[in-house]
Amino acid sequence: MPPRRRQAAPSARAAGASLASLPDGLLERILGLLNQPDRHRAALVSRRWHGAAHNPAVLRSIKCLQHKLPRLQSFAAWLLRHGRHVRSFDLSCYPPSSETEPFLWEALACLGALAAAGSLQQLKLTCYSRTTLGVASWCAAQRQLEELHLANSCNTLRISASLAGLSALAQLTLRGHGVVVDATVQLPPNVERLFLQDTFSAALPPQLSGLTRLSALALHVCCPPDGYAVLTQLCRLARLWLRYSNHLPACLPQLTGLQELMLDESGGAMQLAEAQAAVDAVLQQLTGLTSLCILGEPERCQAPAALARLSRLERCCLSSAACDPDEGEDFEVPAAPLRPGPWAASLRSLGASLDVLAHSTGVLSAAPQLTRLVLTGNSLQSDVEEAFWEWAGSHPSLQQLQIDVGGYDVAAAMLHTIISLARKRPQLEITSAMVGEGGQFHREFAFD
Repeated sequence: MPPRRRQAAPSARAAGASLASLPDGLLERILGLLNQPDRHRAALVSRRWHGAAHNPAVLRSIKCLQHKLPRLQSFAAWLLRHGRHVRSFDLSCYPPSSETEPFLWEALACLGALAAAGSLQQLKLTCYSRTTLGVASWCAAQRQLEELHLANSCNTLRISASLAGLSALAQLTLRGHGVVVDATVQLPPNVERLFLQDTFSAALPPQLSGLTRLSALALHVCCPPDGYAVLTQLCRLARLWLRYSNHLPACLPQLTGLQELMLDESGGAMQLAEAQAAVDAVLQQLTGLTSLCILGEPERCQAPAALARLSRLERCCLSSAACDPDEGEDFEVPAAPLRPGPWAASLRSLGASLDVLAHSTGVLSAAPQLTRLVLTGNSLQSDVEEAFWEWAGSHPSLQQLQIDVGGYDVAAAMLHTIISLARKRPQLEITSAMVGEGGQFHREFAFD
């Protein structure tokens, strides 16, 4: 009598049946969420999966991390066959120290294959190399690009070939321990959004003056005050995100066309009084601001006096950096109430610590358009918090209360207060974002 075949468990049969019965569209959507190495493995499952993994719709977006030269060489050959379908390409390179040069050449071969295909619209190249990453003709050939992100996280990023031919490019990111733009280089003329991270250069590249359409700029640099002078030539600049450590740009008060400003003081190298006076002097001139965010240590996030005179301000965030809950007492800062003034009449969204808001209920009551309030910082405590909750329960325009506090659990008494408020005002939307970096409201102001 022939031996009986052992049947698979019902759960295994069900799992196999469910995978085999996936509609083609759903299978392709799932494979589209994988990075490229995982897609290659999935393509080995069956002919159907191979076809799905190489469907042009799936190949539109490629994300890949490479750290071995043979695999990168194989990947470059694969791109020669399929690169015409790729629209978005994200490549992260970790070259071995013994093979850095051939590794980078092979990475550039990948980009050359995509340039030859002529279909790429978004390119992100991140290199973790201890040698300079050169941006030359391989980049200038990508004429159809709309978004370009170039980063060398361990060394210099050098642009040695003109990028003036990238006329479709609207968003550009350049990041490195140093970003060098050769004197003869022209940047893409139609860029509207630029992110520049350069921790070594003494001045912004003068070629920025040629970006006549630039409207949004994010800077993480360490220039001296006069190193930002080129900003005055950007006549369309409306949004500025600035992370600084020692000085504000000397020309910042001259940028009167700004509508949105985010100041992130990293490290707190400036003396407190000097930092507050510098921010106040800037805001006295930038009276057209509709959006303002000030980040830093708790004592540096107090509202500047000039804030109250910003009569067009609609959105404001005063958010301190997150700290270790076990060291919270070291960060206690006496609350500085918000000042009354014209700004309250136009304000629609406001983020600040509970302590500041609880001492400012008079100003909050004078804000007839305030619809959204966000509790930021690291603490849900105040010696006068009852006044705040009473205001929140009665202010007619308030529609959303967002608790955006990082690093702390909410005490039972506070939960009871919040629940009571929700019952009193069921139409009020109450949300919570307990994350580790002081919440997420300030991220809405950041460069996307």
